[in-house]
Amino acid sequence: MDITGPLMISTQKLTSLAFNLYDGMHRPDKDLSNSQRQYAVRSLPNVLHFGSYMFCFHGIIIGPLAFYADYIHFINGDWYKQEVIDGKIVQVPLENVPSPKETVTKKLIVSLVCAIILLTMPSVMPPQKLLEPDFIEHTSLLWKMLYMTVAVAFVREKYYFAWVLTEAVNNSAGLGFNGFDEKGNAKWDLLENVNIAGVEQATSQKEIIDNWNKTTTYWLRHVIYDRVKRMRTLSVFAISAFWHGFYPGYYVTFATGALYTITARLVRRNIRPIFLKANLHFLYDIITTIVTRVTNSYGALPFVYLEFMPGIKAYLSVYCWVHVCCLIVILRYSLFAAPRKIEKDETTEKTNPGTPLKEKEH
Repeated sequence: MDITGPLMISTQKLTSLAFNLYDGMHRPDKDLSNSQRQYAVRSLPNVLHFGSYMFCFHGIIIGPLAFYADYIHFINGDWYKQEVIDGKIVQVPLENVPSPKETVTKKLIVSLVCAIILLTMPSVMPPQKLLEPDFIEHTSLLWKMLYMTVAVAFVREKYYFAWVLTEAVNNSAGLGFNGFDEKGNAKWDLLENVNIAGVEQATSQKEIIDNWNKTTTYWLRHVIYDRVKRMRTLSVFAISAFWHGFYPGYYVTFATGALYTITARLVRRNIRPIFLKANLHFLYDIITTIVTRVTNSYGALPFVYLEFMPGIKAYLSVYCWVHVCCLIVILRYSLFAAPRKIEKDETTEKTNPGTPLKEKEH
């Protein structure tokens, strides 16, 4: 551990609180989205509240991020559950929060398993082997990609361990309760930072983003994506890289991630319908799952190495084939694409002003 972890969390808290104060004190309620209205802070916190939020010991080192409104609800014991009364969903106060014992126990077990994998497997398949001249010169492209995919998968255990452990710590303090599900079971996912199954079984890059470092995704959406008017995707990836620090590897990885996002949208819009019309949705999911696994590890390599040249060297050793494929897709379906016909459902969507913006984008 070094100081950059706590600084990253402090940055998230300060910027989110700044925007929440701006929403609550300087913007009309009608101009706010549902999430902005939910997290809006209507008055300036006093020194004690601010210091408590910034330096609470169970979240200061690696988070996860809790928005100020959620944190104050936790401190004040303002817990609610949703109930349907007269056909309307209302928030009903709770006298007692359900025990987090079962949830904390499960998360501690998961973090222990991740720790064991973290301490053993990366030494068996170290990512640095991909940079060895002998490995580069005498290994086939297929084996390089397989090794890359597995080696980076083991590196992810470091993040799984840290995030799941800190979720357990926060839950044990009572922070993270998020109401009840349809079966009446307590949910402790308010501060869930990673869905391991969601990441490892993802069929698209979007699913990985939605399940990986989730509280940071919420933060980026809240302070960047929902507020800028143009180049939203590039803005989010650029700020994310800058927030991580100044290692060149961060910028290479997040630039590649932006390229992935643009490519994935074009593939889903232009290639997926071909499979659907042929009733081959299952085949499409198999292909995208494999491609997602391989390309995610490929894109994360510079992030693992941190330095610029090792990441570029690893890319060149596999002929930068993922970048090349992305550029081909963009050229084919963006720059040289024929005008796309507007489908009936799209026309309806554009003429229906009642559809929320977030649903359209999603």
